[in-house]
Amino acid sequence: MPNSQNWLEGASADQPQAEGQGGAVVASAKTKAQLPANWRQLLGQGWELNQQGMPSRQAGRVVVVAQGQMLLVAGHDFSDATHHWLFTPGGGIEAGESPAQAAARELAEETGIMVDPDRLSLLGYRQALFEFRALTCLANETFYYLHLDHKPQLNQERWTTNERSLLDGLNWYSPHNLRQLSQAGLAIYPPELVNHAAKLVTGWDYTLLKFT
Repeated sequence: MPNSQNWLEGASADQPQAEGQGGAVVASAKTKAQLPANWRQLLGQGWELNQQGMPSRQAGRVVVVAQGQMLLVAGHDFSDATHHWLFTPGGGIEAGESPAQAAARELAEETGIMVDPDRLSLLGYRQALFEFRALTCLANETFYYLHLDHKPQLNQERWTTNERSLLDGLNWYSPHNLRQLSQAGLAIYPPELVNHAAKLVTGWDYTLLKFT
């Protein structure tokens, strides 16, 4: 995984945010006819076409904080490996799961952190369009909050083949580091994490946050 310092040093200060490219939230969307034939293989399991012919899914995600830092996943666009971003652990909700159960399962699979879904506190929601170079998809995401006293050992052994092709690694970030990376042009999702990071790592007051 490229570390935060390498990304920070390599990013141009006037580089635009990845709006409209590489996973950013955008106002437009590709139609069903524009989808590549292998879109299911590109996105992985859990995505289905909605009434507009766009891949969509329900997902659960976790904002994990410990010792003044936040745990995020580093990834890149499957159709353009030059575009990188950071995002929260999580993924699609499987049949019979609640959003909290899905978030806890995905957290374990992506990071090795095992937690009972009941320990996750509802943090907020968002509906977001993600436009990759090859396609656009829609995610309805439920976010949860998990505060740990100490940073646990992280484990990527349960990453799927698809995840290994899209994810670059895991790392802990301080609020200051996140703001530096964001200002240098690295996309962080949801974007509000940059502004809320200081409050979240020191102690969230359980007020639901608005994500976009």
